[in-house]
Amino acid sequence: MTVKGVGVCQTERNVDQHLAFIELYEYKVADLVRGHEPAGGRRALLELRAVLLQASLDGALSRRLSKVDRLYREFRRQANAGEVGRSRSVQFRPESSAPPLAPSGSALEEARVWRELHQLVWCSQVQERVQQFVLQARSEAGHATLRVVYAVTETAERSLRGVPEAFPVPLSDDPLLSLGDREIALQLGESLCQLLLTPEGEQVLLEAVSRTWAQPFPPHVDEAVLAARIESAEREPISQVAREELIQALRAQYPQAPDPRERPAVRLACARLEELLGSVLALRPGMAGLPGRSILYSSDPVAGMIDAPEDQEELVIYLGTDSMGAGQEAYWHGLHLRWQRGGQDWQFMVDKQLALLRPSLPKASRHLKLRVGEETLRVYHSGDYVLLRHTLVPRDALQTLARQALLTARLLDPAHTFANLRLGRALARALRDNELDLEEFAAASAEKYGGADAGHLLAFARQGAGTLLSQAGEVTESKVEELLDSLTGLLNLPAVHARTLRQAWQEVQLVTHTTAEASPPILHLRSDGQFGAVKLGDQPLNLHFRGRVVTLNRDYKGDVAVLLPGGSAGEKAVLHDLLVVPVADLSLVLVKWQQWVAATTVRNLALP
Repeated sequence: MTVKGVGVCQTERNVDQHLAFIELYEYKVADLVRGHEPAGGRRALLELRAVLLQASLDGALSRRLSKVDRLYREFRRQANAGEVGRSRSVQFRPESSAPPLAPSGSALEEARVWRELHQLVWCSQVQERVQQFVLQARSEAGHATLRVVYAVTETAERSLRGVPEAFPVPLSDDPLLSLGDREIALQLGESLCQLLLTPEGEQVLLEAVSRTWAQPFPPHVDEAVLAARIESAEREPISQVAREELIQALRAQYPQAPDPRERPAVRLACARLEELLGSVLALRPGMAGLPGRSILYSSDPVAGMIDAPEDQEELVIYLGTDSMGAGQEAYWHGLHLRWQRGGQDWQFMVDKQLALLRPSLPKASRHLKLRVGEETLRVYHSGDYVLLRHTLVPRDALQTLARQALLTARLLDPAHTFANLRLGRALARALRDNELDLEEFAAASAEKYGGADAGHLLAFARQGAGTLLSQAGEVTESKVEELLDSLTGLLNLPAVHARTLRQAWQEVQLVTHTTAEASPPILHLRSDGQFGAVKLGDQPLNLHFRGRVVTLNRDYKGDVAVLLPGGSAGEKAVLHDLLVVPVADLSLVLVKWQQWVAATTVRNLALP
C-alpha cells in the first residue's frame, strides 16, 4: 500500500525476515506435534504457513521449509485419520437414538446396508465438492491449481501401475493443455474422484500431493546433456549473434525449463488441493454399528420406526412389506411417499413425481435428485432400502447472503459522515495495492451519500461489501486487520469504526425457528447480528423488535413486500434477496433464498 502525500510504503521481506518466519514456523509445528497448542493458536500457524508458501525463498530456505512442512502435513494426515475415527461412532446417530446395536440376524444385513447408503452419500458429496473445486480453478490466472491436479492424478495413477517416476507439473504455456475448457476440467475432477473412492487410490493420491509439493518440476533426464552442449557452444569461435542463435536452437530440442517464479504458485496450489482432500476425507462415514430407531418400517424391533421423524434431514426406509401389507407409504416434511415393487426394481413416488430405483446399477449410479417445489430431495438406494436427504434449511446460501447483508448494513451507517463506508472504500483500494489518495476518502467526499437515493446507496454499499469479502478471502486475516488499523489512523477516524467492520467479517450465526404455533406467524429479532430464519408460507410474517412490528407479505405477483412501521398504506419495500431498512437508530437486515427468509437488526453507531 502506498499512501500519496504521506510517504508510507510496504517493502519486500528480506532474507533475514524469511529465516525468522521459518524458525517461528518450526517452533509452532514442534509444539503441535508434541500435543501442545501452538502460540497464537492454529489460525496463526495457518496464516504463517500461507505467507511462507507464497514467498520466494532461496534454495537453502526452501529446503528447510520443505522439511518442516512435510512434518506438518504428516501430522495433519494422521490427525484427520484420528478425527474421522473418533467421529464415526456418533456421526449418524440421532440424538434420541439408543446406542449402536450388536448386529445379529436381520440387523446384520441392515447394518451393512446402512453403511453402504452413507458411503453413497459420501461419494456424491466428494463428486460435488471436487467438481466445484475444479470449475472455480478454471478462472485462475495461469491455471496453477488445475496443473497441479493434472500432475498429481498422473503421478498417482503411475504409482498404481508400478511406475515410480513422478509426473512434472505442466508449464503454464503448455500448448498441449486446454485447462480453461470446462469439459477438460470436469474430466480432471472425475479422475481425482475415482482415486479418492478406493483405499489404494487415496493413499497414492496423498503421497502424490506430497511429492509434487516437494519437487513440482523434477529434473529432466537430458538436463546435464543440454548444459554440456550449451557450454560447448559458448566456446565456439563464432559471432555473438550466431552463438545466441545456436544456443536457442539447442534449447528448442529439449523441454522448456520452468520459470523460478512458478514454484511458489504451484506450492500454494498443492496446499489448496491438500485442504480439499482433507475436508472430503474427514466427511467419510465410518464402520459404526446400526443406530437404534433409525430405519422406517424395519422388522427389527430396536432399529425400526413406525413414524417418519419430521425434525431430521435424513430418513432411511425399508421398502419391503410385511404379511399385512403395511409399509407402502409415508409422510415426511409434507411429502407423500409411496412405493411398489416392479420385478427386481422399485417404483418410488414423491408426491406426483415417479422415480425408478434399480438396485442392479453400480454404486456410483444409485443416487438421483428430485425437484420438490424450489428444493431438492436426494435419493440413495441399496437393495430394498432407500435413504432420503431433504435440506431443511439452505444454510450455506442464507449465511453467504447474511454475511454480505450485515457488512452492507455496517457500511450504510451514517455516523461520522459515513465513516464506515469511507473506511471500507479505502480498505478495498489498499487490498488492490493501488495508490491511496487520502483526500478521496475525507469527510467531504461523503456529503453526496446523505442526499442519495436509498435504493442507489444500498446497491453501492452492497457492491462494496461483495468486493471487500472477495478481496479479504484472498489474503490473511491479520493483513486485513493491519490495514484496517492503519487506515483508521490515517483517516483520523475513531477506533470503533475499525472494530465494527472487523466484527462484520466474522461468520454470522443463523438460528432456525418454527412459526406454526402463531397465527399470523411471529419472529422475534435480536439486535446482536444473530439472524433468525423461517420458511415463509402463505400467511404474512410479523417481525418484532424494540416494540416495533414489520410485516412480510407476498403480494399478488409473488414478491415479498416489506410493510414498514408507521408508513402509509402504500409504503413498502420489496425483498428480492437482500435488503437493509433503516428504522430509527437500528438497521433491519433481511435476506431471502427460495422460500426462506432470515432477519436481524443491528444498532447504528451514535451520531456525533
